[in-house]
Amino acid sequence: MANIDTASSQGDRLLLGVGAGAIMGLVVGGIGGRFAMRLIALGQGRTPAFTLRGSLTVVVAGTILGAAVGIVYVYVRRFIPGRGVVRGLVYSLMLQLVGLVIGFPLPLRPPSGRFEAGDIVARAILSALLFVAGAILGLMVARRTPNPS
Repeated sequence: MANIDTASSQGDRLLLGVGAGAIMGLVVGGIGGRFAMRLIALGQGRTPAFTLRGSLTVVVAGTILGAAVGIVYVYVRRFIPGRGVVRGLVYSLMLQLVGLVIGFPLPLRPPSGRFEAGDIVARAILSALLFVAGAILGLMVARRTPNPS
């Protein structure tokens, strides 16, 4: 396996992004996302449901999405101010702003046209989860590479 401590080649950089992103996505997006879904259901006054298939879907989707986010991060991080965790948090904030514009993972306005307590809880939980993901991604990549140039 190539030495990814320096991430000197494009292949190494890609591998680092996939690896760090997938691990972050598995832990934060998959497992944390499943937990967040439970909290959101409770915040909206619904009874949380659990199925193995649904949980596996969330974990796999979180891992795949995390890998994609990680790949983008390793290529754009040199343009993001800060180092390590701070850089990851700034990247997370950028993702959240893009998410607001495109309506992912939640539309800018709820389908009902008005915000309710459950909508605010969902947004707060998902925002916090994305900040945790950014911090972990920033830390993982910073530990494996020198300061980007």
